[in-house]
Amino acid sequence: MSPLISKINEILTVQPDKKIIKDLAANVWLTRKQTKNAINQLTDFFQSINLRPNDRILVTKENSAVYPLIMLAAYKYGLLIHPAAPSLTANELENELTAENYQAVFPSVAHFKLLQKQNMWRQKELSLEEDLSCHIFYKVDDNCSNLSKSLIDSPIATQPALMMYTSGTTGKPKKVILTHENLLTAAQFVIQSQQLTAADRTLIVLPLFHINAQIIAMLSTLLSGGCVLLPLKFSASHFWQQVKDEKITWVSASPSVISILLANKKAQQNFVAPSSLRFLRSASAPLSSELQQRFEKKYQLPIIQGYGMTEAAGQICVNPLEHSKRGSVGKPIGTKVSILINNRPAKLPKQIGEVLLKGKNVITSYANRDPSLDFIDGWLRTGDLGYFDSDGYLYLTGRSKELINYGGHKISPLKIENVLLQADFVCEAAAVGIFDQLFGEKIVAVIVLNDSVNQAIAKKELTQLLEKDLAKFERPQQLIFVNKLPHNRVGKILRFQLQQELNTQGGSCHE
Repeated sequence: MSPLISKINEILTVQPDKKIIKDLAANVWLTRKQTKNAINQLTDFFQSINLRPNDRILVTKENSAVYPLIMLAAYKYGLLIHPAAPSLTANELENELTAENYQAVFPSVAHFKLLQKQNMWRQKELSLEEDLSCHIFYKVDDNCSNLSKSLIDSPIATQPALMMYTSGTTGKPKKVILTHENLLTAAQFVIQSQQLTAADRTLIVLPLFHINAQIIAMLSTLLSGGCVLLPLKFSASHFWQQVKDEKITWVSASPSVISILLANKKAQQNFVAPSSLRFLRSASAPLSSELQQRFEKKYQLPIIQGYGMTEAAGQICVNPLEHSKRGSVGKPIGTKVSILINNRPAKLPKQIGEVLLKGKNVITSYANRDPSLDFIDGWLRTGDLGYFDSDGYLYLTGRSKELINYGGHKISPLKIENVLLQADFVCEAAAVGIFDQLFGEKIVAVIVLNDSVNQAIAKKELTQLLEKDLAKFERPQQLIFVNKLPHNRVGKILRFQLQQELNTQGGSCHE
């Protein structure tokens, strides 16, 4: 049996009456005993429909208490599970079902009717503990013999467990398959670095089809013996009340969530300083030191910035709780991290290069892809650019594919965006390079302002700020104000899409 399953069984057996999962929408708690019973109900059903270890199942459900039950049951049974967005369009869902040979689907509300129309699927509503239920669509091979019980409940450490796609912010997403060992190793790193115990309670505000919510928030908390509380989705206006009422001790968020909590008037009005909350953890995208400073000043709560990737089953680095550095993504925890300098791994302070990874939580190849495209001497090439300081803290400076080539100068969009975000009237900013016949690319900054801010005044103040903090060749030649920026489903800005749109329009968006 894999150590991951052994650890899950151990947690669920001790103190069986302790409450560990709460569905906030349904106002339902599950104890460890009830969680274990529900997992067994699901694995018994998997056996009854003749699922085999390594069979693939798709989950597009919205966040709820049922979600972790499905995940844990799939791990225990030895299935390969793929969490995907509830908002997949009909075409996207059809493409996913065509590309992968899924044997079962746990659908979102929107996908339920789409699957009902397809003759290949049988449907079942499963009743679980505390009146919780879920629908499953599954295939049945009538010629298949019944599966022996001896083949079930015995996955090993190298068993494929979780299939996810990279965020695809700079191109086509790549398929990542994580093993039981990857997941357990990553969760243990989170528990260690954030000093998680059975007393911790986390509010899961990110969607569970994202690696951050899956491993950093959910699995790590459960394996530490703590509690997970799941609203249907993040609500800025309800966030602080939920934290206070549920005695939340930490939250894994993203820069977009942090930005919304700063800008949302109802969030500000409903804020009551929660005595239970130890920290907010920010990952999924770089958090500017300016945004972090504004949040910490307003709410008097610490933000611990980290760095993670799907390919590393979540966490790579995180700031120590007792000594956090603004602007840094922290120190490596467990994962080996180096910088590619002169085509060799190195850790020389202040030397900028591509970030490299290696470790038991890191994949050794992408699915159906030549490893030589992404690995060098066994190190995963992340595509992120960064450097270490003399204290061993990692700083990210951008993505190699996102660098703007202005007249031969290679400029990080992140540096420009961090300057723009110093202005408290800026909600979001993205810098991209668009085609220019003379200089190769010109720098364009696309900006979302707070409500009721005058664009002419904003443009004047931002121009002065850029002139003060950036060299002339680093400054945008154009500032464009928009109502919103394109994001992927987990909140990352899609610079590549923005760049394509601006190139198509010739940079002639409304200013």
